Amino acid sequence: MPSAAAAPDAPERFRSACCTNAVRNAPYRTRKWQTPGICLVITFAIGLSGCINSAAQSKPSPIVSSTCSTEPARIDTAVRRFILDWNEHEPSDFGRLLTADAQLDMSTQSQGVNQNDDWTTVDGAAAIDGFAKTQWNAGEMLSFSSIQTFAGGAYVHGLTATFADKRQQKMTDAKFVYDACAGSFRHIVIVASAPASL
Repeated sequence: MPSAAAAPDAPERFRSACCTNAVRNAPYRTRKWQTPGICLVITFAIGLSGCINSAAQSKPSPIVSSTCSTEPARIDTAVRRFILDWNEHEPSDFGRLLTADAQLDMSTQSQGVNQNDDWTTVDGAAAIDGFAKTQWNAGEMLSFSSIQTFAGGAYVHGLTATFADKRQQKMTDAKFVYDACAGSFRHIVIVASAPASL
């Protein structure tokens, strides 16, 4: 199965991935600068020098974008927006819901994990857009029964694909991994156990 189709501890792993790059690149002080009692000597070009007790200094926090949010409502809305845009076959809106390096693992109408463990893996937002258009040409529409969010993503229950020829395909695994800082998805798994049928 695809890597995002994870064990029960997956939400914790997804949580740790949120905003990693934003924190790593943020202008903050390392631990050795935050230890109380360390005397810092700062020499200025004008010849001034002084000793500053770091305990008296405020400890700056990493700068994280105010848009970084794993609020369940935000994730739920993003999942619903993805499915709505998929059903409207609207690539311009659809593309905004994916990170540039997003990955999609999805069964086409002729694939199923019980059929030689078969599904399609697509890497990158541009390639996913092309794959989506192929599915849209077959008239694919998605429906679901409920969304269960966790910190870092969501499970979509009862996800079913219906095609123009009225065949249906029940998805046995549907997971969306959400990049909170980007406000978009970085990995989506939508796989079925069997091909579409009437």
